[in-house]
Amino acid sequence: MIARMMSSFDWAARSRVIEDGTGLRAAVLVMDHSNRGAVVVRIETVARDEADRWRLIEWGLGLSRASGASVAQVWRPKGQGRGLSELGLSLARPFWRMDRLELDDVPALALPSGYRLARARDRRTATLVFNRSFAEHWRFQPLDPDDLPPSTRPRELELMALTATGEPAAVVWCELDTHDPDRRPQPVGVIEVVGTPCPVITAPSPKSRL
Repeated sequence: MIARMMSSFDWAARSRVIEDGTGLRAAVLVMDHSNRGAVVVRIETVARDEADRWRLIEWGLGLSRASGASVAQVWRPKGQGRGLSELGLSLARPFWRMDRLELDDVPALALPSGYRLARARDRRTATLVFNRSFAEHWRFQPLDPDDLPPSTRPRELELMALTATGEPAAVVWCELDTHDPDRRPQPVGVIEVVGTPCPVITAPSPKSRL
């Protein structure tokens, strides 16, 4: 996945490293994407020394401004964001990673009253639900329901809940990934998307206009 994402990356323009006699001390990658016509930049760093990290983040912010980006993202673990405010950054949203190592005793839970799972996979309708669910997110990139790439995700890992009247109410998309090296048993199941639009929508036919 990473090799595919980085195949067209401009390493000379969008990366910098700090080295010393022992080798690599720190590195930064500046990646961007378009979101509703605006450029959103993500600054990724790895460093042994925090002073090196702030130096490279500052360089990435300068590149972001020069490229006309409207937003720059810096992801840091909880409690390790000290000094970022001095660079003009502010906390936008916390994220959590939650792992469950044992799956044998996962309890079976019923859907709330009035909802049911769709019997067949409808990628177009699911995409409309996804777009509606995250439309207000500041870094959201909508998917084109009429021009979807082929899916490698197993059908049983794409779920959609319907109301009693058959209207789409929520989607859950999962993946199976293999990570090497990784101490967890492989492959690893990843819950990637949980989308619940409000209000629920009725998907138009492919000939209808949104």
